Amino acid sequence: VIPSDLSGEDLSSIAVGMVAVHQEFDQGMATTLSGRDAVDSRKIVMIGAGAVGSIVSESLYREGRFLWTIVDHDLLLPHNLERHILNQYDVGLFKSKAVLERLNAIRYDASSATIEANALNEGDSADSVNSALKDADVILDASASAVVARNLCDRPTDGRRASVFFNPAGDTAILMIEDAERNSDLRHIEAQYYRETLNRPELYKHLSQSVEHIPYAGSCRAVTNRMSYSRASLLSSLLAAGLSEGLDQQEATLSTWSVKDTGSVDALKLQPNAPSCHEIGEWTVSIDPILESKILAMRQERLNNETGGVLLGVIDRIVKRIDLVEAWPEPEDSVGKPSEFKRGIKRLIPDIKNACEATLDQIRYVGEWHSHP
Repeated sequence: VIPSDLSGEDLSSIAVGMVAVHQEFDQGMATTLSGRDAVDSRKIVMIGAGAVGSIVSESLYREGRFLWTIVDHDLLLPHNLERHILNQYDVGLFKSKAVLERLNAIRYDASSATIEANALNEGDSADSVNSALKDADVILDASASAVVARNLCDRPTDGRRASVFFNPAGDTAILMIEDAERNSDLRHIEAQYYRETLNRPELYKHLSQSVEHIPYAGSCRAVTNRMSYSRASLLSSLLAAGLSEGLDQQEATLSTWSVKDTGSVDALKLQPNAPSCHEIGEWTVSIDPILESKILAMRQERLNNETGGVLLGVIDRIVKRIDLVEAWPEPEDSVGKPSEFKRGIKRLIPDIKNACEATLDQIRYVGEWHSHP
């Protein structure tokens, strides 16, 4: 209200300035600035808040992606700071809680939650974890543990699964995303990933090779590997971009990014095929179309003789499941006739040993494939 005794001369002496109005940085603005039109309000549960999980979640959070729940029971230790988004003031805190607070400080419309729990042994947090997984549209494994990824794959919930991790040498990032209908689940994609590892020269040793480990405490098991934050950040950013793209599509995705000494990145992107599953007694055996076609082609090459060879796969005795990975042709000392086949053994044992080592012993000899004319 302007006082009645205020003269025009008095008013003319009052300076008027323009004020720049800034909108708060919320999910809508984050969405727009990152180049998308619609807010992504899907619920995501991320298991693991370590180096890769922390960087991936922050990248996607700044882009306005998802409503987040983070599950992790680990504490932040001093050596973690070398390649983690957190700082020294967070040492001693649960990684999940500290990452949550950092994410909530980015946008004023905070939409993240946390559960301090071990995904394989939730204890008192079991109800909270199960409820979060049940409500999730996306379940993201960032634990760097094949056991955790398989456990999440088997949970009786509808959420689409994805997994992100680095190889032991820290020079390759791996992304697996199920198709929207979950016809090709994480276990199937993992098996196809191992086949690519065995058959692609650029991937053959990327799981078996590691970098130097250094101790971070007095315990003999308290060791960590050497990996720079710039490398972890680069690979995690590629994973975040791949997740953002892959989860907007219906198809399954298997992608890898390998950083070379020159600084270049070799990218591989495949669309895994949904396998066929067969019940054999108490066991479930899966085989994907590519492997099935390979076996048929090896049979065709040997007609009119019988033929066969070894099968390699991932064996889970707890859930009684075998995901076939690879089939080899008959060894050169095999004997095949129209009504008889004797599978040879030349170089077989060392070749199987090398294949197992190339996949960090995740695959095993499963059995034999055999065909009649």
